[in-house]
Amino acid sequence: MRERESEEWQRAAMIGDRFLWLTADELTGIQRGINAVTDQYFERTVKPELRPPGARLVTVMSFGFPNMSLRDAPDAAPPNRPAPGDES
Repeated sequence: MRERESEEWQRAAMIGDRFLWLTADELTGIQRGINAVTDQYFERTVKPELRPPGARLVTVMSFGFPNMSLRDAPDAAPPNRPAPGDES
């Protein structure tokens, strides 16, 4: 399906992940930051007249939750990532 999209939309599409060591307060801050960015576009959902030409419905998802597999190993590398010094 991606190949049916214009080059502009292919470049704009994104997917990614990050493993971060955070406190609950820091994760809350990230959530607020993401909401601050996406909230500025949310009104377009109910007010089509606010949508600029070329705007399309896009799904933006975010997840943030404790990784229980590392709960008791504070110095462990995230899954599928090499530990520092083990990049070989």
